Amino acid sequence: MCGRRRHKFRQVEHTADKAIEAEGENFGELLESAAYGMFSLIADLEGLEPQGWEEVEVEGAASPEDLLHDFLSELLFRHEVEGKVYCRFEVEEADPKAGRVRARAGFVPIEGAREKVFGYVKAVTYHDLEIERKDGGFRVRVVFDT
Repeated sequence: MCGRRRHKFRQVEHTADKAIEAEGENFGELLESAAYGMFSLIADLEGLEPQGWEEVEVEGAASPEDLLHDFLSELLFRHEVEGKVYCRFEVEEADPKAGRVRARAGFVPIEGAREKVFGYVKAVTYHDLEIERKDGGFRVRVVFDT
């Protein structure tokens, strides 16, 4: 599996688009799980090992939900524009009160993973996007426009 720790997410039913539920013991793990969940809708990440790493920084978000949305949207933008399949996520700093996240994202160029790509995500939506505290951690449902 691409990634060091087990990411906690699952695909859930949604009427028109695709959705995931993600969990994390802290906000940083929640971001990692949501990113892994989003890219699992795009490609089979099993067996992919990063061929490169990038710094991903997002600042200025007004709420934890905005920060999660902006982080996922930045990764999706890079995927589309730069042709990269992201398969590992390491959040180094996640401060929802300051509206800032700093992470490293491992990727494979899409040419090297084309046989594993099966889906397309157009956008991260705000539909029902609400982060909740659960059992000492965090949980969120994210709906994607596909």
